[in-house]
Amino acid sequence: MDFLLDFSNLEALDVSACGGKGASLARGTQAGFPVPEGAVVSVAAFRAWSRDGRAEQLPPQLETQLAGWLDAWSPASRFAVRSSATAEDSLEHAFAGQHETWLNVPRSEVPKRVRDCWLSLFNERAVAYRRQAGLADDEVEMAVVLQRMIPADRAGVGFCLNPITGAMDEFSIDAGFGVGETVVSGEYPVDHLVIRRSDASIVSAAIANKDRCLVASEDGVVEIAPENPEAPVLDEPRLQALASLLDRVESHYGYPQDVEWAFEEDRLYLLQARPITRLPERWTRDESAERFPNPVSRLCWELVEDGFHRSLAYSFELMGLPPYGGKWFARKGQYVYGNQTAVELFGRLAMGRVPRLDLENLAVQLEQIRREFFWVLELPSLWTRDLDTYLFRLGELHAEQPESMNMAEALDYLQRVRRAGAEYFLPNIAISITQRTLCGMLLHLLEAAVGKENGTSLHTDLLAWCDTKTARVNQDLWELSESLKRNPDMARVLRERGGEALFDSGLLNEDDEVKKHLQRILESHGHREWDFDPYVAPWLETPGLV
Repeated sequence: MDFLLDFSNLEALDVSACGGKGASLARGTQAGFPVPEGAVVSVAAFRAWSRDGRAEQLPPQLETQLAGWLDAWSPASRFAVRSSATAEDSLEHAFAGQHETWLNVPRSEVPKRVRDCWLSLFNERAVAYRRQAGLADDEVEMAVVLQRMIPADRAGVGFCLNPITGAMDEFSIDAGFGVGETVVSGEYPVDHLVIRRSDASIVSAAIANKDRCLVASEDGVVEIAPENPEAPVLDEPRLQALASLLDRVESHYGYPQDVEWAFEEDRLYLLQARPITRLPERWTRDESAERFPNPVSRLCWELVEDGFHRSLAYSFELMGLPPYGGKWFARKGQYVYGNQTAVELFGRLAMGRVPRLDLENLAVQLEQIRREFFWVLELPSLWTRDLDTYLFRLGELHAEQPESMNMAEALDYLQRVRRAGAEYFLPNIAISITQRTLCGMLLHLLEAAVGKENGTSLHTDLLAWCDTKTARVNQDLWELSESLKRNPDMARVLRERGGEALFDSGLLNEDDEVKKHLQRILESHGHREWDFDPYVAPWLETPGLV
């Protein structure tokens, strides 16, 4: 068994073997990013050491493999030795700063620092973090990253979105002179910049007086005073290079990343990439106004919110998207607001999985799409099957006659209705997002085939022939309107005084064509609602509005 895995080793991609940080760096290396050379002391070595009672010495097998790896480096080489826990640097848990990192470590001290990293799993800070995160001690194990130490003259952290506003078209950068610890420790003054994703132009900049920083030296990492402390850390060429790296890293990992980077003169390195675990919530009516245009009662929202977010989690898993721990919609005051950060992010993630179609590579791209969306083929039959179950449950519930129930029984009945609806709704969001994605793909294909203008027109014509529930409702309403046009008296009353007045006019009778059309609509679509809130009566109870 290999206790030491080089970043180029395919086994190093396994988080359970190399921890979050180690697996991420291996993935970056194998994707061609400028990651400093290194290897990972695997979790298997940690387990062997733990079984040996956390001995003073490393497991013999690791000592042998580590000695061989270190012998390949020059005696003057220095290393970064960094903890890499198995639950670390994930979407759920960052563990930032909880475990030990050692910089500019001489070759002879690397084995000692490996053991120090292992021991940091048991320090009070790390244990408290696990308790807060709801993780048991045996759920987290420790790998250790070994990397060539970059004697950086400037380094920092970049976020692949604006962590304050949630803007997806901006990067946020903290930069300082010296090595990265100057920035990540939070104890030294650093420059803070917000730049546009598209062209790396500066949106805002706060240039600090960086009167001290940390640099690598023969004596380890030491504090010095920079030559020109008020100068910006990053000039235009370095900003452009960093913006390009951040954009490529996010595209490759498929999710906004928290990136540690460093420059050695003009050469840029990727030191770490981990998912941003806390996305800023940006509440607007942009996404929710169409779905929830009117006030929503508190009771209604409390009954449906859990089911909606369960569907969100189920749908993202179905689509192969990462989980989202926050809320997509929330009721604020009387209205429902949408978290625009989540809307924009997951909209991009969904579309990012789709290749930009072109005719030259169409066969390969369609095969990729077929693999990516194969689950969609089963969805109609599964949902139809679930519809039968759902309607059967509704029939059973309808037969219970809730009017005769006491308060406790009525509340239980309401919760059972809610659960039945929530279970049926589970794939609904996946259906909605995927439908939008596939329609977008079809549009791109048609534009590539026949040009933008003709492609758009053809796309509209093709979708018009799709048989949907909404299309059927519209057809029935159109037929009702046509029958009304054939009766001028009814049409005039409806136009001048409204639907309720038409009912009171005596013009409608059971044999009338208009009345028959209306009855068919109410029988087929009477359950449809005018508003999301159940306090508003459905079509069946408001035929005048129909």
